[in-house]
Amino acid sequence: MTNPAIRTKLERFALTPSLLRDLREEFQLALEGCDFREATKAKAKLQLGRSTPGVYFWLARAWGKQYRLYVGQTKSLSYRLSNYLSPFQPNATNDFKLRICSDLIVREHPEATFDLYFAQIKGIRSDSPRLRSELRDRERLMLDKYGGAFVNQRGAASLSAKERLRAAYEEFYRENLLSLPDESYEGEVGRASVG
Repeated sequence: MTNPAIRTKLERFALTPSLLRDLREEFQLALEGCDFREATKAKAKLQLGRSTPGVYFWLARAWGKQYRLYVGQTKSLSYRLSNYLSPFQPNATNDFKLRICSDLIVREHPEATFDLYFAQIKGIRSDSPRLRSELRDRERLMLDKYGGAFVNQRGAASLSAKERLRAAYEEFYRENLLSLPDESYEGEVGRASVG
């Protein structure tokens, strides 16, 4: 089922020519024309930021415009991209939100494409204790500077949707726990201690 409201909801996140110019000066294009359904191709097309920390910006191109879709931070862009392109992971549901959003857009506009921009944080080593706060500060700065991004908003899911999510999680984890073997664990830790 399509959601005709997605275009309307995206409209306030359309990039003006001046904001797009600023973004292209501040960020480098890391991945053009990403298709979230074609993970292997998308990962191979990643052009920069493989193991460097920085802030990334997803744009959606549809209906003749470019929309601010999502701003995030990472210590490694290639690792973060692989999270977004992976199949649904129950322990990382937050990573799946971008795919859900892209699916909503593509259902309404099949020619839509998604571009990933990246701004590397320079002068801070990846093992520096300052890195986490620096990434968080830069992400907030970019959200403020560019007027937010669609997926970064906090929505208000209905109470029934929250209950269905809770019930699905409960069913998943109950099945997971009950599938554990009855015999004692003798994995890597157990084997390592054997003479």
